[in-house]
Amino acid sequence: MEQMWKCLWKINCPKKMQHFLWRLCHNSLALRVILKRRGVKIDDSRCLLCKRFDEDGAHLFFKCKCVRSAWMSLHLEGVREKLAEIPSAKEAVWEILKLKEDELRRVIILMYMWWSERCRVREGESPKSHEQLALLVASYAEEWTPKPAPREPASIRRKQKWSRPPSDFIKINCDGAFAQEYLTGGLGICDERKRWADYLLRLWKTE
Repeated sequence: MEQMWKCLWKINCPKKMQHFLWRLCHNSLALRVILKRRGVKIDDSRCLLCKRFDEDGAHLFFKCKCVRSAWMSLHLEGVREKLAEIPSAKEAVWEILKLKEDELRRVIILMYMWWSERCRVREGESPKSHEQLALLVASYAEEWTPKPAPREPASIRRKQKWSRPPSDFIKINCDGAFAQEYLTGGLGICDERKRWADYLLRLWKTE
C-alpha cells in the first residue's frame, strides 16, 4: 500500500484528481450503493445516468452504457474491459497506476470528469455527449503532458577551448560593450604579447 500511495501522489495531473483517486480507493465517494450501505435513506440506488443498475464504482466508471462510448472514443476500450472485471476499488486503482503515462493520464481525467458529470446530472443539469466528453479529456490530457525542454544549438552546447595560434600569427581575444543611454562603451583585449594589446587600445581610444 505504501508503494501504491507513492505512485499515486507522483502522477503528473491536478491535485484534485489525485485526491479523487484516493477517495475512490477508500470507498468515500458518495455513490448511491455506498451511501445506502452506510445507512443513508435512499429510495432508489440505481445509476443516475443509465437508470438500469445499482450505482457502485465498477458500474459508474466502467460498465455504465453512458460512459462506455467515451472510453471507446479515447481508444481505451481494452483498459475499460480489464478494469471492469476487478472486484475492489483499491485493486482497480492499482491497475490504473500501472498503465503507461499517456494512458494513465487519460484514464484519470476521464474518470474524474465522468464523476463531475454524474454530480451535474444529480443537480438537474443535462450531461455532455460522449463526443464532447472525450474531446475535453483529450484536450486536458494534452495540456498536462510534459513538454520536452528545447534543445540548445550545438554551437552553444560545445564550449570552444583556447588553442595556441601558429608561430607566425598573433591571436587576440577581445570583447566590447556599449551603453545606449550614456553613449559610452568599453573594450577589453587579451593578448600573449602585452605590447599589441596596448597598441590596439591606444588606437581604439584615438578613433
